[in-house]
Amino acid sequence: MDSRVCKFAVGIGIIAFLGSIGFLVAEAMFEKFSSIKIQKRLVLFDLGFSGLLALMFLVGFCYLSNEWRHAYDPRIHCDLCKIRTALISTLVSIFLWACCAYLAFQQYCSSFDTSFNPYPSEDLVVDSYSIFYNEP
Repeated sequence: MDSRVCKFAVGIGIIAFLGSIGFLVAEAMFEKFSSIKIQKRLVLFDLGFSGLLALMFLVGFCYLSNEWRHAYDPRIHCDLCKIRTALISTLVSIFLWACCAYLAFQQYCSSFDTSFNPYPSEDLVVDSYSIFYNEP
């Protein structure tokens, strides 16, 4: 069994844990950021980080499944159980981080229409004279 497989999976897990703690703190303080540019950068960083972690967990899953395929030996049954557990956790992590990336993309798209867009559409622009004349 290759020891780099476990180090790779543990490394990705630690990065994901620290990143998720950081994004929880940033999400709690999201409304306190007065600058729209900072909010936009935070949402884009969340999207990129979540997408990158989903990709890294996919690479880890392929790496672990390849190791599991080569490691069939009845004498090391305990190691096979560890690999199966790691496979299941990476598979779940792929879907969870992909969902996080999708939610960040949805937040970016919904915020882009209102606050992130530097060029508002004509529907959002209110004519100052139409208020007095009751024209739409």
